[in-house]
Amino acid sequence: MFDARRAKRRLVFRDPDLAVLEKILFVKRHAYEPSHNYSVMLDAPWRPGGGIYLLDIPRRDGRLEVGQARLVELFNAGTGIARDPMATFDLDHVYFAYRKSEDDYFRVMRMAPDGSGLTRLTSGPFHDYWPCPLPDGGLAFISTRCRARYLCWRPQAAVLFRMNADGSNMRPLSYANLSEWAPSVTRDGRLIWTRSEYIDKGADFSHTLWTIRPDGTMPELVFGNTIIQPNGYANGREVPGTSEICCTLISHFGDLNGPICLIDVRQGRFNPKAIRSLTPEVPWPGMWPDDECFRDPVPVARDYVLVSHAPRRQFGLYVIDRYGNREMLHQDLSIGSMCPTLFRAVPRPPVLRSDPRPNDLEMGQFVLADVYRGIEPKVPRGTIKYLRVVEEVRSNLEQLPNGEYRKDHEPFLRFYAAPVDLVSGPFGWPSYVAKAPSGIVPVEEDGSANFEAPAGRTLYFQVLDKDLNEVQRMRSVVQLQPGEQRSCIGCHEDRRHAPPARPAMALRRPPSLLEPPPWGPGAFSYERTVQPVWDAQCVRCHSAGDKHGIDLSGTLDADRIPASYKTLIRQGWVHVLDCGWNSGGNEKREPYTFGTFQSRLWKVLEAGHYDVRLTRDEMHAVKCWIDLNCPLWPDYRDRATRPLVVSRTEARTP
Repeated sequence: MFDARRAKRRLVFRDPDLAVLEKILFVKRHAYEPSHNYSVMLDAPWRPGGGIYLLDIPRRDGRLEVGQARLVELFNAGTGIARDPMATFDLDHVYFAYRKSEDDYFRVMRMAPDGSGLTRLTSGPFHDYWPCPLPDGGLAFISTRCRARYLCWRPQAAVLFRMNADGSNMRPLSYANLSEWAPSVTRDGRLIWTRSEYIDKGADFSHTLWTIRPDGTMPELVFGNTIIQPNGYANGREVPGTSEICCTLISHFGDLNGPICLIDVRQGRFNPKAIRSLTPEVPWPGMWPDDECFRDPVPVARDYVLVSHAPRRQFGLYVIDRYGNREMLHQDLSIGSMCPTLFRAVPRPPVLRSDPRPNDLEMGQFVLADVYRGIEPKVPRGTIKYLRVVEEVRSNLEQLPNGEYRKDHEPFLRFYAAPVDLVSGPFGWPSYVAKAPSGIVPVEEDGSANFEAPAGRTLYFQVLDKDLNEVQRMRSVVQLQPGEQRSCIGCHEDRRHAPPARPAMALRRPPSLLEPPPWGPGAFSYERTVQPVWDAQCVRCHSAGDKHGIDLSGTLDADRIPASYKTLIRQGWVHVLDCGWNSGGNEKREPYTFGTFQSRLWKVLEAGHYDVRLTRDEMHAVKCWIDLNCPLWPDYRDRATRPLVVSRTEARTP
């Protein structure tokens, strides 16, 4: 049996497709073992050691001689931790991240291919890591320079940035409010990376694959943001000679470990059947695996993938194929070997054109061809009159006296924009994310729209009828670089469809300017915008003494929660899409199945409730709040520090 296994191994390494494995760049480090896939900097144990290495495997008589491989140390991490090495396309330089001590930050480093000429490129109170050389000579990387809290928990968020090769001219490519991972360059010169999004969804899902141009324009979903299981996808890379993407299936918890899979995007971006596991002995992660698992896949040929694999708890370097075979390349039993890439010069992918735009522009432009594509026939033509642009408000970090930024937010639930731990109802959790309705724009009779929208923000759209009821909601994110122009075909349409073969009416005129809400711009505050409506119209009958227990007064309890908010949420007077961590859904919703249209409050008011007659502005305020999924506060201040009395000068009637 041993001889047969040895013969098979020698035969595998004769495959010409594996000749590219002669030199492998990788890192030696201990596994992070964080509690969540985005919390490495917060709670992963500090276990220093290792460094950046090159595995040099000789090839003789057409066969890789793995047993005679030579290990070359390029950088010794000493009492620190190195991570994420990546060489330039021409092998001129090697980039990686290094954190010299537990109280320091990860910095992007550069060195020559032989380890000489070590240079630190980044500084400041930020973690900078996952460097990715770009075809234009720049460098993409992941950074906490967004200065934001991860919205559903305690740590800082980290998102996609870029800079010049010398560390100058840093700017964000992504404006996300949740963490991102693992950029790499596609054959056509774009970046593919993993990002998270939680627009009115359950928080344990939607760590999905996206692409973006190296100038930050045209971010586009690749796969997965309506799928519950697996929770996410990491280290996505194209498979040579195919339309497949290879990646690791990951959990919301732990590190980016799991089975290795192939995704055939031709079968649809939202189709679980497009996923094929290459390592079926590792279950799709609900809870993360920390042994007998895989990570860091790099397809080296159509049938072969270079990976990190932990047969027990220590990661080594392996090559696997699409038929279930695997062979070890390197294993150090004292420390993990991870993040391998091929160390060889390769043709530089094309440099995508980037139109010069002033970075100080505050707006960009969207064009919608036909809103009814994707929602008809359930929504008859002529129904949609407006489109609302909404911003998912960032949770900005507090800067400390020493210049650093707050790293932990515990007890984290007190920083939510709604007290979901204290107030929920029959539909689940309301939004704990603050929302800012930027304004509405008209939709033409043919379903088209042409409008300006804020650049540098995380946005989503809602489409409204003539009475400002939300008919459909975008539960994904979109962004604009300053001055960027983007277009879409419809609303939840099949992405394989072509746009209408007619000129859009909205393109016959300049782009519409956003009409701000009557209560003013900025993040939505229930207490300042909705409570005055109840004060004017309802509390004379519905207050603390109401015999039916319907208290619509603004009286605050010890947790600074208005009585009216508790009444409306707990008693199910308003409908919310459940934002519970593992209870909220992830699927696309049909029109009319949420928000105002499903709220008992409006059924009562529309049927006629004594002499209550809301003005259009009052109606707009209440409907907007419901369709924002009912956040309470406009920010992420620790609720224990909020005032116990609402200033009447702050309250404003729409």
